[in-house]
Amino acid sequence: MERFSTEGDFVDGEWIDGEFYYRSRRKRRGQTKEEALYGYQSSGSDSDGGGGGRRGRKKRRGGIIVEDKSSKPVNFVSASVQDVGTENQASAGDDDDGDLELPSALGKKIQEKVRQKTKKKPGGPASSTSVEYVWQKHTSEFTNKMMSKMGLTGGTGLGKNLQGRVAAIEVKLRPKNMGMGYNDFQEVTTGRDDPAAATESEEVAHRSRANEQLWMKKNKKKAKTFVSAEELLSRQQGRTVGKVLDMTGPQVRVVTDMKDLNAERMVVEEDDTPMPELQHNLKLLVDLVASDIQQYDSRLRHDKQTIAILEKDRDRLQKELELQSRSLEVMHSITSAIEGVQQEAASRRLTLDGLLKTFAKLKAEFPEEYKLWNLSALVLSHAAPRITSHFQAWQPLLQPSRGVDVLLPWMELLQEQEEEAIFTEVDSSPYTRLVMETVLPHINRAVINWEAREPEPLLRVLEVWEKLLPASVFQSVLDSCVMPKLRAQVEAWDPLQDTVPVHHWVHPWLPLLGSRMDPVCDTIRWKLNSVLQAWDPSDVSAYLMLSPWHSVFDAASWEQLLARNIVPKLKVALEQLEINPAQQRLEPFSWVMAWAPVMPLRLMIRMLEEKFFPKWHHALFAWLGSNPDFDEVTQWYQGWKSVLPAELLANDRVRWQLNGALEMMNQAVEGAPLVMRDAEQWQQQFVEKKFAAVAVAVAEAEAEMSLKEVVESFAQEKDVQFLPKPGRLHQGLQVYGFGSVSIAVDNHKQAVLAQAGQKWTSVSLEQLLEIHHARKGGKWNS
Repeated sequence: MERFSTEGDFVDGEWIDGEFYYRSRRKRRGQTKEEALYGYQSSGSDSDGGGGGRRGRKKRRGGIIVEDKSSKPVNFVSASVQDVGTENQASAGDDDDGDLELPSALGKKIQEKVRQKTKKKPGGPASSTSVEYVWQKHTSEFTNKMMSKMGLTGGTGLGKNLQGRVAAIEVKLRPKNMGMGYNDFQEVTTGRDDPAAATESEEVAHRSRANEQLWMKKNKKKAKTFVSAEELLSRQQGRTVGKVLDMTGPQVRVVTDMKDLNAERMVVEEDDTPMPELQHNLKLLVDLVASDIQQYDSRLRHDKQTIAILEKDRDRLQKELELQSRSLEVMHSITSAIEGVQQEAASRRLTLDGLLKTFAKLKAEFPEEYKLWNLSALVLSHAAPRITSHFQAWQPLLQPSRGVDVLLPWMELLQEQEEEAIFTEVDSSPYTRLVMETVLPHINRAVINWEAREPEPLLRVLEVWEKLLPASVFQSVLDSCVMPKLRAQVEAWDPLQDTVPVHHWVHPWLPLLGSRMDPVCDTIRWKLNSVLQAWDPSDVSAYLMLSPWHSVFDAASWEQLLARNIVPKLKVALEQLEINPAQQRLEPFSWVMAWAPVMPLRLMIRMLEEKFFPKWHHALFAWLGSNPDFDEVTQWYQGWKSVLPAELLANDRVRWQLNGALEMMNQAVEGAPLVMRDAEQWQQQFVEKKFAAVAVAVAEAEAEMSLKEVVESFAQEKDVQFLPKPGRLHQGLQVYGFGSVSIAVDNHKQAVLAQAGQKWTSVSLEQLLEIHHARKGGKWNS
């Protein structure tokens, strides 16, 4: 039962004029967890102060707090539980509670009904009121009242048979983090009075806790072992675990081995450990000693590493010290040698041999320092003046080998390998500068005084000094000294007036100059073309003048030269040849055969097929038709065959012609009618049978002609000089002189470019000729 009055909730409270006044409100003590769990409240709780609910508005008047009843809610205060049919207990409870009576009429009616109901309950004698239950020691009579409503009477218990329950209700707790319905887990209740159920509950709870802590430790107990310091350090090898602070126990401890992290907890769980406090203290001492050992070992390893690093630094510094000491010694030696050279130079006692020996020794003993300190430049400053004085009176054309023995050792001393050279420019190397200062001026003067038509003296000089002169210096001599002199001499050469053939003084330079001679050869070929226009086949000087150039000119240029200037004249000689078996003159035929060694075979065969063999077959046909002496005919045939060169006799087309003559001779001997095929028919049959592909290739080769050859042929027909201009290029093309006009021939674009002021324009051959005549007459302006 609970009372609804507010008495006892306020200090010094009284009603004045319908309003309730009080000094302070009693504070009500809050419920503990046990009170909230079991549903009871300790005695004296009402006296501690008011219960829950919202507080009403208060007014302070003259130090007295006035509470407005209209705004204050109803405050429910639990009353004491009165024992069944006992007034003494009720009065005792009233004493404990302070005020347990219900002064209102409603309260009296409720008490009366409670008494009547308790009297009607069976098995409730008056003597039962003397029974005191356990909860009565800890709570007010509210619990008695509540239990009475549940059917509790004195001396009995609750339940169907009034047997009650000895043990409190216990619930089997679900393991931590286990979901509902997991693994068919049964949440059953067990009682303290059931030993089997209690044992089962404890086993289940133990297994749950064991499974829950599997990730934290191992259930298997390990035997205690003692290790030495060496074994402890050996276990720690390879581990890099730092300091770990274990704050799970009552004290914070430092853990260096993850293995011992749960050691203290394992010791606590072992209930059978004798003297746990002592063993705990010993464990702490052992841990401290192990920690000290590990720290000392870490320091020792750190010190060893430091010692190793310091030893390496010591070795490195020792090597540097040795290198510096050696550098100082080398510097002292080199400085002493240089000072000695300078003293000898100052006293004018320094010789080339002494200077060479001194620096050769320095280079052999100290090659790196010799190259690093550029001692070659120093030796050059002393050697150049003395070597120059040695070559002072040297005449290279008369004394080509003078000074070679002097310069050769200096080349070995000053000249460096390409991979060792420290100079970016070729002309800046010490040996090159020495040669340019001492030898090159004398060679240049010799070339200036040299006669180009006498190549041997200068060739001897260049052959002797080719190995001693640096490559750049040697090429400079050829380009800037020899080639200009040769070009000028070739341009001044007159094939008709000069008695010395040009190949006598030009060919010796071919192995040395190589492709540099191409412009010179073009000039020579143009001049030969111009003089051969008036040549007669009977003049053998043309062959003597041209034959040396057979292997110099390229095949196309050589064939073009003969096809334009020699073959037409030889054809005329064959046309004038009379074939008379009675009185035969072989001079014109011998003039033609003289060119066989240098003339392309196809040109010679075509010329014979056109101008000789038809006439020869006609003469044989006529002779056989007049009943000749066949022995004489045979001798005549053998005679003509003998004058043909071996190269022609080996040719199939020439043998075809000779076999045709033999067939007519056999027909005459047999008395058969003579049949003579004309040359065109023979050639057609020959081509159809054996040489169809060759003839096509020959025709194409004859038809093919480069643009430069066309321009050159056109210049010859118009009697205009066509020569290359050495050293001049336009867009990578060689510049030629077509009379007074500078042109460039572009074979790729098939265009002839003529220079008009600062511009180059494409022109035809007729326009080019007009420009030449206009400039020659002074009427053409561009």
